[in-house]
Amino acid sequence: MNNRNFEVYIVTLIIAIFLIFEVGKIFNLSEFERLGSIYKFANLVDIVLPLFLVLYSINLIRTINRNPKSFSIALLGFPNTGKTVYLTVLFDLLQRKKTRSLIFSPYGAETIEQVAKDYNTLVSNNWLPRTSVNKVFFYRAYATLKRSPSFLLSKRFKIEVGDFAGEKFDELNPTSSSWLHRSEYFDYVITSDAIFLTLDVMYILDEKEEKILEYQNSFIVALNIYAEKKGLFENKKIDIPVSILFLKSDILSLRDVKEVAIIDKVSRLLEVCRIKCQYFDYFFVSSIGHTQYNKDQFVHLPPTQIEPDNVIEPLYWTLRHSPLPAII
Repeated sequence: MNNRNFEVYIVTLIIAIFLIFEVGKIFNLSEFERLGSIYKFANLVDIVLPLFLVLYSINLIRTINRNPKSFSIALLGFPNTGKTVYLTVLFDLLQRKKTRSLIFSPYGAETIEQVAKDYNTLVSNNWLPRTSVNKVFFYRAYATLKRSPSFLLSKRFKIEVGDFAGEKFDELNPTSSSWLHRSEYFDYVITSDAIFLTLDVMYILDEKEEKILEYQNSFIVALNIYAEKKGLFENKKIDIPVSILFLKSDILSLRDVKEVAIIDKVSRLLEVCRIKCQYFDYFFVSSIGHTQYNKDQFVHLPPTQIEPDNVIEPLYWTLRHSPLPAII
């Protein structure tokens, strides 16, 4: 028996013994006395039962706090969208930034070492290597979403985010050859507790309209495949949090482009998300801030001083809209 719950069980046992003792006394009384005692006993139950429910609730809440809910997030997007950079900055930022609403702690030596290694690469003005098609890395962390009153409403999570290669995204497209060679990526997406759709703002700005239409349709197909595999037909909506992350959004200020211009370019995707998803929102995110141009290499490189913008908000929104764990 867990020591933290020992007092709850002891008090419950004492209440049960007391009630049994009172019932036994009633049967030893005369009929007239018995009627009066039954009335008193009923009043006693009215007092004791709420006390028992309170104790049970305390025990239930402690169980939730001791057993954080496993929570997997599927990150969908094409190659070179910036998914790994986003995860690196997100995990680094959360473990060193204090927030009133979210307590975050990466766990596992692999996650801690990988985040530190990749972050050092970025601040050294180098991009991270492309994620290998045949490899996947799982970022893991404990997170507590604090609410008021925190004793009753705080939620704990054991978060896992799989960083698959962008090429794996084709496994959610029936017209692709990858559809016939599905890997663990497909199952990971279908069984996930939340979905991040990652869109490349630079791609949306630079490509022609027909290409952007194909781009949107790839994500729409993925959502439809998810809904089909979950048996969500007709008017049944996807009941896990789904969000769109417009990555590399720092380019908007450099080109003097408003966010609404991007929204207009992908309005088809947003309309489908609003119709098919019970919980949906979108976020403009800059993982590292403005890049710096290297004249010798003719490329844009990460800045020495990383200045993330709106990186935490998608995760916070997702956890806030996740259902409470079922533990009864």
